[in-house]
Amino acid sequence: MAARGSGNNGNGIGVLVLEISASGALLGLSGFMLKAGLLNVSGILGFLLNINVWLAGILGLGGFLFMQKALHHGHVSVVTPVIGGISIALPVVMAFLFLGETVSAMKWLGIALIVGGVIGLGKQE
Repeated sequence: MAARGSGNNGNGIGVLVLEISASGALLGLSGFMLKAGLLNVSGILGFLLNINVWLAGILGLGGFLFMQKALHHGHVSVVTPVIGGISIALPVVMAFLFLGETVSAMKWLGIALIVGGVIGLGKQE
């Protein structure tokens, strides 16, 4: 029997990579959609009726479910930081590209370090 997250069970590593990627992307998109949804919201009723807020909740739930599947198939020490890195960097990049937000050099450096750490963890396996 193969060890969890070892990839020795045929396509197991491919499934794990898909689950991690989907989780990070959905959680990142959730953060972006929440930010986009809150730009022009006034009051609690405006918040509850905003479609972007509802989409953010659905995407976040999907990301959480994929994260649970990834944790079932992989090691917590690898899965959690990779998902965390993706879900932090993605909304910042999307806000820069689609919302016109300015991103300081320090934030770009932080994103580069996150990406480097994710790649380093991937090569560790």
